[in-house]
Amino acid sequence: MKKALSLKAFLSVHRDSTVDVIATTVAPAFLLLNVIPDPDDEDVGVNFATDIMGETHVIREGMLDTLVCPLKSKTPGRERMRVSVGRSPGSDLVLSHASVSKLHAYLDIDLHGNGHQVEDAGSANGVVINGMRLDSRAKVAISVGSLMKIADVYQGTFHTAASLLDFIRFTDRFTRGGDS
Repeated sequence: MKKALSLKAFLSVHRDSTVDVIATTVAPAFLLLNVIPDPDDEDVGVNFATDIMGETHVIREGMLDTLVCPLKSKTPGRERMRVSVGRSPGSDLVLSHASVSKLHAYLDIDLHGNGHQVEDAGSANGVVINGMRLDSRAKVAISVGSLMKIADVYQGTFHTAASLLDFIRFTDRFTRGGDS
């Protein structure tokens, strides 16, 4: 899986998967991504469409559909994986919005879970991590649950395969109304 899925679709596919299966067949880390509609944009109206990873996702007014975006590099290393984020089709995570730079940010994923980082790649509209705007080319450590804002359009929460699996199982129990 290289494409983004809705949280509901990801849950239906991976409800019974193990952490190892998700980490090896899907990705070792993920962004749970939402689109932040511009309240000053009169054209948003009922629907707002955005292209993420080559597919158009429509966000309905009053709803922020969470997308599960795998963080996987085209050239992974043995210890770390550097994932590019940007508008360019060559990026590992493609966010096709005009305010996203062609190469906006990098996520450095430690494949052993010993430390992850985000770097602003010199973007025009910035990267914000847990409320702190990064300077151009600055790096900052991130962990499970870190909030990332990209160009004031996308907001994501960082997860490892293990934390994502815990999250979707909790969500599944909550939406089913029990401890199944």
